[in-house]
Amino acid sequence: MNSPVNYNDIRNSSPQFRRRPGRKKKLRAWQSLLFFIAVMAVLLLFGGMLFYLTDSMYLESFVQQVFFLVSSVIFVLLLRCDPKEVFPLKKPRISALAGVLILLFVSILSAEVFSLLALHFAPGSLEQAAENVDEVLSGSSFPADFILACICPAICEEALHRGVILNGFRNSFRDRRIPVVAGGLLFGMFHIYPVRMIMPAFIGCLMCWLVLRTDNMLYSSLLHLGYNTVLITLSRIPGAGENVSGDAVLSSGIIGMSVITAGICIPFLLYIGMWLVRRVYEPRRPSFIPEHHVASVLLRILIPTAAILAVGLLVFFGII
Repeated sequence: MNSPVNYNDIRNSSPQFRRRPGRKKKLRAWQSLLFFIAVMAVLLLFGGMLFYLTDSMYLESFVQQVFFLVSSVIFVLLLRCDPKEVFPLKKPRISALAGVLILLFVSILSAEVFSLLALHFAPGSLEQAAENVDEVLSGSSFPADFILACICPAICEEALHRGVILNGFRNSFRDRRIPVVAGGLLFGMFHIYPVRMIMPAFIGCLMCWLVLRTDNMLYSSLLHLGYNTVLITLSRIPGAGENVSGDAVLSSGIIGMSVITAGICIPFLLYIGMWLVRRVYEPRRPSFIPEHHVASVLLRILIPTAAILAVGLLVFFGII
């Protein structure tokens, strides 16, 4: 037991305060946006320099990935932000992982629908995008492709986009839709080539939503890893590139029916995947369809379903 302090011993002394540790700063949207612009400027101005020095697209792409990670970490440390807040990594939960798996399937279906429509409206652009990927991965083994195109983006690009960029917008806007849309659009712009912007923007929105809902970058990294792995695996199948070749022209009927078949279940599966994630991380476990929101839930599912069906039918009958 502590002995009492005599007042006469301390009456002329100055009060002693315990020094608090320095308060961590928070990223803001303008800082994240300026950092993104700076990274893109460096990428565009000096990205090809390493290729001229080494004559290796693979090495150039690997160095670029490392640059995304290192620059993101240094930027956060220089601004004295909390790395654990900017790059939140926590133990995943099984139910949420099941939701991420469904969202991965949704992403693959969405990519198939987009590829079919691009093949119908602008087949040359899709072929050009495939050639750009082949230039980087040509001549390398599958393990090397997996490291460069799957593991590196799931770590390095996530640190940039779902770390620095998303955290800045998250701290600046209360409405979660703004960080989700902004993060998705910037992720689409990050892929530069116009035909390759739409799908990354869509998946970028999904990954931003996952981080905001769970406060865990691990889920977005797993979705990123899984999506790229599927694409790289499919590209290794002999004859897979014929679908995007200018010589393989599919009829409007086949494309339209394929769009309907692949896309009509996307909105419903998207809702299920998001619900599986929400039921783990919301304070009160939500019912599958809340009683007071039946109409709004059905509209969120049926309207995009009807839109996909309409586009598929218009293509099928050769109207567009």
